Parts: sequence; structure tokens; C-alpha cells
Amino acid sequence: MVSSSTSNFERPPAPGHGHPTDQTPLAPGSESATFDRGDWCMWALVSAAVLAALIGFVRTDPRFAVEQPLYFETKVRWADGSADVVLAGNSRVYRGLAPSEFPPAWRTLNFGFSSATFDEAYLARCEALLAPAGQRTIVFGVTALNFVNSPDDGFDVALRDAARAKLPFALRRTFGSMQREWFQPVALDLLLRPSGTSRRALREDYVEVFHADGFVGSDYRTHEVARAVESYRAEYEKGKRVDPALVAGFVRRVAELSAGGVRVVAFRMPACPEMDAMEDALAGLDWAALERDLRAAGATWLPLPAGDFVSYDGSHLAEPSAIELSRRVAGAIGRRR
Repeated sequence: MVSSSTSNFERPPAPGHGHPTDQTPLAPGSESATFDRGDWCMWALVSAAVLAALIGFVRTDPRFAVEQPLYFETKVRWADGSADVVLAGNSRVYRGLAPSEFPPAWRTLNFGFSSATFDEAYLARCEALLAPAGQRTIVFGVTALNFVNSPDDGFDVALRDAARAKLPFALRRTFGSMQREWFQPVALDLLLRPSGTSRRALREDYVEVFHADGFVGSDYRTHEVARAVESYRAEYEKGKRVDPALVAGFVRRVAELSAGGVRVVAFRMPACPEMDAMEDALAGLDWAALERDLRAAGATWLPLPAGDFVSYDGSHLAEPSAIELSRRVAGAIGRRR
């Protein structure tokens, strides 16, 4: 006999018991397999985190998984006396001269920074990096922009970053890459490792390989010279010019370095012919006078034909040309000692 009270089929389940009315009851003992909406969301979040971490580990390589400000701050933190040969200049140098192509016995560091100016602070730091004995050589890859005052001087920026940092550098270096570079997109073909070549980072069409010695191997998949030349031209036409005081100060400092036993080697950093012609016309640097004055100050000037090298954007050398240039400069230094 059915009781007059509400039957079990009519009574709503007690909290934590039974099944929601919109679910099909599972077989006895299978309740643990039930996923409500919250379970699915949590499972999706955990899976996404694990997948992101795995992808990060796959594409992470210490040569390119770096946060660029920290990379250049590392350079300004290099210890005094840690190099026999210092390669000095702006981005055309740190993308154009590879220390790995210099003799292994020479501790060679690339101390290039974006928009680096050859002012007293930068030149003094180059000298401080030299070991007290050994090669004691500074190689200057010179461009007109080394004598243009720039608020974006990468050396000054790196110094400011180091001075303003509130967290210890080791901590920022450990987690900075993860914070800014971990989730950068990377082309699938670059995740493969064909015939022993190393994976590389790709930001859109731009490939960069960061090395601990200060060299950044770079290239565009599609070389765009004309657009870059016009971009530089626009800057010069707005009034950007070489500061004669910086040129004079550089020559004077080279004379002091030479007198102090430092070997100074300088050359015009190769670019594409269109860039050279434009800068010759607009930048205001007398290259013949600079070469003459540097030779008189005790420097060795290396003649390097620009047409022998390939630039991917008009001013920076594609990595194969950077390697070739590095070998030539290293060979010339060795022959002229």
C-alpha cells in the first residue's frame, strides 16, 4: 500500500544524493565518472596549462627564449677583465660579428647595443672589459649612427634598467623569459630539427638566435631592403645628423687607448649599397677623414668591400654574411699583429 506521504519518486533528492533531473542515471558504482560543467572547465584549464608548458619546453632554447632587456642587461653586468677581444658598436655589430668565429684562445665578447653611441661612458666600459694581459683588442664596427646622439641608446637603456630594477637580477633572468617570451608564436617548421640545425625563434618573418657571447644571428625570410632604406632616410630628413663632437671624442679616446697598450681595430660596418649611398649623402660623416684620423691615432683600419655581404633589411647582415664577415675580421687581426 502506498503511503499518503510523498513517494520517493516524487520527493526531490537530498543535497548530495541522487542525480540531477537533466542527467541519465548511471549504473550503480559509476557515479565517480560523472563530469558536471565545473569539472569539465577545470579539466580544460589544467590540460591547457600542461599543453602550454610542454609547448614552451619544446620551443624554448636559451639562445632565443630570452627577454631582450634582460639579455642586454646581462651584457652591462659582464665582469671587468672578462675578455681579450671586445667587439663594439650598435645593432649592426651585435647582429654582424660572431665571437665564435674568432680564435678559441681569444676570449671574445660582442658588446654591441642597439643605437649605441661612441661616447665616453660606452668606450670606458669597452676598455674595462679587457683583461689586463693578452690580446687586449677592441674592434669597432663603425656606422654613422655611432656619432648621432640618441635617446634610445641601448647601452644607456640597459644601464638604467639595471639601476631601476627592484628584484634581484638572477630572479628576473630566471623568470623574465617565461613572462614575456614563453607564449610567443613559433612556426611549426622551426620546431623541427633538420640535419642537426638548431631550432630558432620566429616573430612573424623575423628569425633571431641569441648567443651568450653577445651575438644575435638574424635574418628575414623575405629580405626587405628598400623599405628599410626609406625608413632611415626619413629619419635623416627630419634632421638626424652626425655630431662632430662625438667624432672628435672618439678619435681622441682611440689615441688614449692605443697609447695605453690597447690594440684598436676599426672598419666601416657593411650594409647594402643603397644604405651606404643614402647615409653618405645625408648623415654628415666624412669617412675619409675618419679613417685618416683613426690611423693617426694608432688604430688599424680594415678595408672591407660592402658588396661581398648580404643584408636582410638594408643595414643588418643576414647570419651567413655575419659569419663570413667575422671570419674575415678575425683573419685580418691575426695577420696584422
